[in-house]
Amino acid sequence: MLNPDNIQEVEKILGTISRLNAHILFLQHFSDFSEFFINTVSAGNKLEETFGSRAQQNLLPPLSFTIINSAIFHINNSNAQYHDALKKFQLPFNELINHQILKFEFPAVYNNKNTLETISKNTKIPKETSRKFVKEWMNIDLIQKDKTAGLILNFDIPFNTNLFKKYNLNAMKQLSKNWSFLIDSLISQGILNNKHKIRNINFSKLDDDSYIKNLMLLHWYYLIALTYIQNTNLNYNETCILSSALFFYKNKKIFDTKNIDFYEADILRPVNISSIAASTAIPFATVRRSVKKLINKKYLIKKNNNIFVSDLILDYKKHNLKGKWSLPMLHDILVIASEMHSPPDY
Repeated sequence: MLNPDNIQEVEKILGTISRLNAHILFLQHFSDFSEFFINTVSAGNKLEETFGSRAQQNLLPPLSFTIINSAIFHINNSNAQYHDALKKFQLPFNELINHQILKFEFPAVYNNKNTLETISKNTKIPKETSRKFVKEWMNIDLIQKDKTAGLILNFDIPFNTNLFKKYNLNAMKQLSKNWSFLIDSLISQGILNNKHKIRNINFSKLDDDSYIKNLMLLHWYYLIALTYIQNTNLNYNETCILSSALFFYKNKKIFDTKNIDFYEADILRPVNISSIAASTAIPFATVRRSVKKLINKKYLIKKNNNIFVSDLILDYKKHNLKGKWSLPMLHDILVIASEMHSPPDY
């Protein structure tokens, strides 16, 4: 099974595959990106419903940064309430602290307070915008002020309540499904083998320790994914819309598809503004404006009412996403996936 002990082996193997196949792997992962932010399972909980059917732009980064920083604070301080509970997970936070591209500065590492300024600096979200969303989290007591740590996660909520638990479990399930599909595709092509499969997890029956551990990893993923977006010429809504426009037919063999038109080969199908709005839970008017911008950026093409993804994304020779991110992104995903699918071991 994929685990923290064999990710270097997997990275080495994946480093040998062609640029074309590596790009297809990226497209497959990216095609499900928007699903990770949709609140599809929390209906009925009035508090969760107030946050909408999907995460708003700039809502999650301040929370995700604060969650990771709070965990580091508790782990580094033996007198902190949840020191023992979090330290036993042995989460490899050094991967984030020393990230080779995304330069986070977690104040807890230096025994400094987490403030609006540090959140804004690390998430690259303006201070006043950060203040707005931090206030929303503080209004439900998920973020609190601590005289030593500054802005800190109220760990009593994830440890002792079910607030946002259904939402979080659904996001974990979607990530796990996405990663499992990618690994299984590589195994079917003979690139990886069965020892690299991702362990099946029944998220509806996840034990408390596994839930807390995976919650840290889920927000780790949110933090890096949303930070990578900031280094492109796309905003959050545009990224989710572009993800939705990558509509893959299921169970299609799509490796070694050199010089094949993805649409003519029925690998991809065109979409329309209504279907994008429905799948992303982004308002129709916002989708329409964003699609127009993506067409101007030459990422999308519109023919009548059909919307197609352009070769700037589909063709690995033409796409203009920065290639230097490929290996770091792969490493990040493998670290998170392997940790998320490894039961707590202590």
